[in-house]
Amino acid sequence: MSQQPIKIEDSVIIDLIVNQGQEELKNVIYKRYFQKVYYSCLRIVQDREIAKDLAHDVLLKIFSNLAQYQGRSSFGMWVRAIAHNYSIDYLRKQKRMYFETYEEESLGNILVDEDTIASKILLEKRSDLLKGMIANLKVKDQTVIKMRYYEGLSIKEISEAIGSGVSATKMRLKRAKMRLIERASELQVA
Repeated sequence: MSQQPIKIEDSVIIDLIVNQGQEELKNVIYKRYFQKVYYSCLRIVQDREIAKDLAHDVLLKIFSNLAQYQGRSSFGMWVRAIAHNYSIDYLRKQKRMYFETYEEESLGNILVDEDTIASKILLEKRSDLLKGMIANLKVKDQTVIKMRYYEGLSIKEISEAIGSGVSATKMRLKRAKMRLIERASELQVA
């Protein structure tokens, strides 16, 4: 009869590292979060090697700032927010912006919840046209669209990840969708 390994909560591990100096436990956090951080970075930078480097850098940054984690959101959301912001900062420094490659099925979900004619027009557009329209949004608008419809995050999770209030996040998402609808309508007329 084999025993299942006991999964220690992140908060316990963080406490042991920060308050008792058990540095070897950083390896547990690294193994637990590397892949999540890597994919978060990859979605933004669109380069596997760069994403791998950024993921490593993000985790090192997290380790050096563990004492600043206050537990207002889950540790995973805190890590995701740092990975997201670090990747965006990297792109800004490099003066290049790559945008996510969406799969058609995830793109079709973007405006399903809007019961408007404009939404139906947008849903009938080809995915490459929609990708182009998303790529032309402001980076912050792209971010909320991608987090909501590609990653499937809740409004609360998005607001925590981007460091904004729930109401502000809802409004940003609504405005981003309206810009997509307006652009689709313009293309329909043209």
